[in-house]
Amino acid sequence: MQIARAARGKANQVRSTSDLSSVFYAEYPRLWSIAYAMLGDRQHAEEVVMDAFVRAFSSWPRLVRLDYPPGYLRKIVVNLCRSKLRRRSVELRVNALAHRREERYGPPWESGSSDLRMDVLAALAELSPMQRACAVLRYFDDMTETQIAGVLDCSVGTVKSHIFRARKTLGKALGSETEG
Repeated sequence: MQIARAARGKANQVRSTSDLSSVFYAEYPRLWSIAYAMLGDRQHAEEVVMDAFVRAFSSWPRLVRLDYPPGYLRKIVVNLCRSKLRRRSVELRVNALAHRREERYGPPWESGSSDLRMDVLAALAELSPMQRACAVLRYFDDMTETQIAGVLDCSVGTVKSHIFRARKTLGKALGSETEG
């Protein structure tokens, strides 16, 4: 009896792991794009996304019961990026060193010139972590304000406010007031 129960448990674990691997292959590029746009660094983006999958794997049996596990993964990625940005900000203040710009590689999307992409990433780096998260999720991941509020655990009004401020700052940084 116990052997049969153990065998069923192993079969469920294998099925759950294969579900996780299919979610990994389907969602990794999108999650990486979000992390890259928020952090502006290829290696840190990869670390954050892999961290998110490691965290999801440890609680995967519970996540499988959710309506949309990739949404939970996106939430983990955004929160890890925000944490990394806060740590980076503290390190800069404590060390009182000028922030050296790392060599940046083009993001996975291919539209526009590389100079424009570099300008956009540099402008995003000037935003607060919350403004950056809102702007990236809105304009890079095409999420609604309501969806962003769900990911960031805040009100829709807060999201709208951060998007408004981010657009204003980005407009000044990029040389024009942006619409849409």
